[in-house]
Amino acid sequence: MSPFDALGAAAAILQFIDFGLRLGNKAIDVYSSKNGTSKDLEELGKTNEEFQARNDALISRCQSVVASGGQAEEALLRIAQECKQAAQDLAELIDKLRIKGEKTAWKSFVVAVKSERKREEVKLKQQELQRWRAECHEQLLKMLRSVCRPMDETQRIDYD
Repeated sequence: MSPFDALGAAAAILQFIDFGLRLGNKAIDVYSSKNGTSKDLEELGKTNEEFQARNDALISRCQSVVASGGQAEEALLRIAQECKQAAQDLAELIDKLRIKGEKTAWKSFVVAVKSERKREEVKLKQQELQRWRAECHEQLLKMLRSVCRPMDETQRIDYD
């Protein structure tokens, strides 16, 4: 065996050990948690729930204004509904990465493996939700500008 082959084999073994340790730590984290998921997913779930509550309030406010003919609010309502769908998708994904029923060491390990495999999908859902949130902010700024411009014109003082 050449020195490079031995180095490659040693690197592969170390990488496998590192992955196993991360998986073991995540399984311990899941097993010791209150709700059967890792701490980072638990935090993300709480943040997502808060976001959903705020978004639902925004949707209900926009629906009443849209009913009275608000066009800018209609665009905001569409964005808020897309946000709602993205938040629901994230909540469903987080729920899939949670222990169902009694917590056991094996179920904790299975959830840890699932969490590791779905890590990229969770990240993509988070990014999608952040894009919708940014678009919502942009629409709110447009609405503010349209309200402030007429005020600026009426409040101008001519010094001539």
